[in-house]
Amino acid sequence: MDQEVEGSQGDDAVALRLRTTALAAEMRREGTVTHFANLANRNEELEAQLQQLRSSFNILQAFATPFVAVLICIIAIAAWRFA
Repeated sequence: MDQEVEGSQGDDAVALRLRTTALAAEMRREGTVTHFANLANRNEELEAQLQQLRSSFNILQAFATPFVAVLICIIAIAAWRFA
């Protein structure tokens, strides 16, 4: 009878270890899924910021090109006038 009790307790301990291991694996999996979801969200945020920077650069470039052309003309006229 004592051996049956000890065997039963051993089986319970093994079952508990298996459940604990399964729970730990599930928690790791959920943590990994959460981590990748967070990475995906961060990636979307960074892509939106990059798009905004590209748009700002295009606007800046559109204004800078005529400004540089006018500046070159002013310098050329000044050089011609004072030469």
